[in-house]
Amino acid sequence: MDPRRWDEVRAAFDELVELDLAERPSRLAGIGTTDPELRAALESLLAADAEADERLASIEAALVLPTGAEHLERVNAALSDRYRVQAEIAWGGTATVYRGLDLKHDRPVAIKVLHPELGVTLAADRFLREIQIVAQLHHPHILALYDSGKADGLLYYVMPLAEGETLRARIACDEQIPLAEALQITREVADALSYAHEHDVIHCDVKPENVMLESGHAVVTDFGISRAISEAGDSRVTEPGMAIGTPAYMSPEQAAGSTELDQRADVYSLGCVLYEMLAGEPPFPATSTQEILARKATEPAPSLRTARRAVTKPVEEALQRALANAPADRFRTAQEFVAGLTAADVRPLRGLTGPRVRSTRAIVWVGVLVATGVVTGLLLKGRTGAGELDANVLAVAPFDVIGSGLEMWGEGLSDMLSHSLDGAGPLRTVSPSLVVRAWDGPADPTSAVRLGAVLGAGLTVYGRLVSGGDSVRLSTTLLDVATQTAIRDLEVRSHRDNVDRLADSLAVRLLGELNRVRQLGAVQLHSLGSSSPVALKAFLQGEQHFRRAAMDSAGLYYERAIELDSTFALAYNRRGSVAWWPSVQTVQPTPPWGWWLRAGELNRGLAVRESLLVTADSMYAAVRTTFAPDSMTWAMLQRLFATLEDADRIYPDDPEIRHRIAEAELHTPIFGRVPERPRESFERVVELDSSFTTAYAHLIELHGWLQEIELARKSSAAYLARGPDDAVANALRILHAIWDPARGTQAEVESLLDTASLKRFWDVSFPLETLPDSAEPAIQVVRAYLSRDDGDGYARDYLARVLAFRG
Repeated sequence: MDPRRWDEVRAAFDELVELDLAERPSRLAGIGTTDPELRAALESLLAADAEADERLASIEAALVLPTGAEHLERVNAALSDRYRVQAEIAWGGTATVYRGLDLKHDRPVAIKVLHPELGVTLAADRFLREIQIVAQLHHPHILALYDSGKADGLLYYVMPLAEGETLRARIACDEQIPLAEALQITREVADALSYAHEHDVIHCDVKPENVMLESGHAVVTDFGISRAISEAGDSRVTEPGMAIGTPAYMSPEQAAGSTELDQRADVYSLGCVLYEMLAGEPPFPATSTQEILARKATEPAPSLRTARRAVTKPVEEALQRALANAPADRFRTAQEFVAGLTAADVRPLRGLTGPRVRSTRAIVWVGVLVATGVVTGLLLKGRTGAGELDANVLAVAPFDVIGSGLEMWGEGLSDMLSHSLDGAGPLRTVSPSLVVRAWDGPADPTSAVRLGAVLGAGLTVYGRLVSGGDSVRLSTTLLDVATQTAIRDLEVRSHRDNVDRLADSLAVRLLGELNRVRQLGAVQLHSLGSSSPVALKAFLQGEQHFRRAAMDSAGLYYERAIELDSTFALAYNRRGSVAWWPSVQTVQPTPPWGWWLRAGELNRGLAVRESLLVTADSMYAAVRTTFAPDSMTWAMLQRLFATLEDADRIYPDDPEIRHRIAEAELHTPIFGRVPERPRESFERVVELDSSFTTAYAHLIELHGWLQEIELARKSSAAYLARGPDDAVANALRILHAIWDPARGTQAEVESLLDTASLKRFWDVSFPLETLPDSAEPAIQVVRAYLSRDDGDGYARDYLARVLAFRG
């Protein structure tokens, strides 16, 4: 057809695709009667469109995330003629690994099934042809491949069910491996690589996860799998120049997407593994994949002897050559690398276990293709103050933000994702405020493991928000703290004005990944309770000020959020909390009750933790505004404490929930609660979060009631040590001067009292009320107050009470 007529073809095609399928043939026939050439062109285009629709439908069907049980049932049905699939034992970035039984040979096997979304985008025959090449490898240090195939649209391959542990687990346990043992592992891996290279097979993904330590020897797994996926992928999976492998271990040329890799790429990766075995971390640790790859391309490998003095000079020199940036500067073969290492004066070992006793528990190799940095078991061994890791507790770390104008989203993403994921099945998230105080990133695996260890969280999420012009990229990792491995790396992109929507998209994908490993079942995605992006942004800014006890600023942002969205329950709740804060009550004495009651009315669709707190606060407000010694009040108080106890049961280490309980115990004496009970609760608050300043303020008061003066002084000093510059701190300075005359003269104390705000009178006087001190400081304080406001009847009543107490 004349190219000049393609505009006519496109116009006709656009008209046809808008019609229902049933209407297209008659319309197409009408076109064809007048112009057969045009009709033929349209038929070709419509056929291609139908094929694309069918392809898209298959991809979309594969992307529906089934539960683990559903996927296992599908795999079992697909392979039932050859294997009995027994249980899922691991899940990684490209595949799920199942324990199975080979029915023909009656032997246990590990069946690795590629994820369905890969199955529809890989050329199955090409993938299986690559796997068939790998299956020809027979070597004592290579894990064999028994079988491979495609069934019910699923690509799979079958391996022995290996017993032992991965090199990753060994490094995590001991951090730095003895030199002799590390060199033996390297020799055996190099031997396996040399054999494969002789058969024209390049591994392309040598890393600790792909080395098993079994019966005292190293066995290399997943030979050529990465290359098979690369070779079989279409442009949607493996675009030209895309690197397939693990960033921490891949060579610079592999990272650059070279398709002409040779054995020197595997030599480089093996050098990275040896470096990590000896140093405890890879040669190029960094906070992002991009940074790792950039450093590999531009920097020489760091000296190993600075991290491990016991390493001999020949080992250091051999490693430097293996890790050369340019392939031409490296050893040409793995055996040459081993020859360079054997100059070291070390004795070979009989086995890799050394003299220490190992567990006989079988650990199945999972072979996951995930890109993670190294983390160490030493972090978990040194945990203090936290209980054992809870597999169902998730901590979302503040995100690293690269780019101006997005700084608030560092903590804001932690807030949003924590609320979204909380209460999904058995999952509970750690309070973002507690996470922010415990986090000392950068966003990397080591910091994420440390965070989980401190908080007792078995799962952590960390990542980066990177701005590039008008767009942003949100990349994150879901990490299993116990095994110190990445469950999944995820990335989403959008316009920089849509970070809140990116967070929602990321939360959906995280729930999908979590559903694979935690069996969450049907879950509801929670939100912060506002559909207004500007209101949400104001609220998140308020949260950041609230965490730092900057209550005046926090209150303004919460009020701004309420102005923008009058149905924003959490903004009302937090505004009430600002009003209830000790340093605010006397400066801006607006009761919190109205804010809390309104939040209770709007309490819908929130995450479990926030919903419980809003409910408890609204009940407390109802009690305080309608208090009467009747059965209704009694019932409401019972519901209040039942709600708080439920929250404490679900989130036993949450300082904010424990603080609510302490407040209720302190201010609702109808249950006959004594000062010891709230004192214990407030002490638990500061044990969980030493920066929770308002708990110290209450402890000062309670210690005074219980005549525990030394403890009151310690709590007061702890409050001041946190550095708040507020009215409470000013009152406490007066209190310290009164408690300790050596700190100042009587004239100085009087000067402090004369210049103090009248509103601070109560903060100073309450801890002194029952203090049996011959200096009578409480009387001194109240008389100083009355000298400036003689008409305050409540202060006169208070003076009468403290005088009566002293007889």
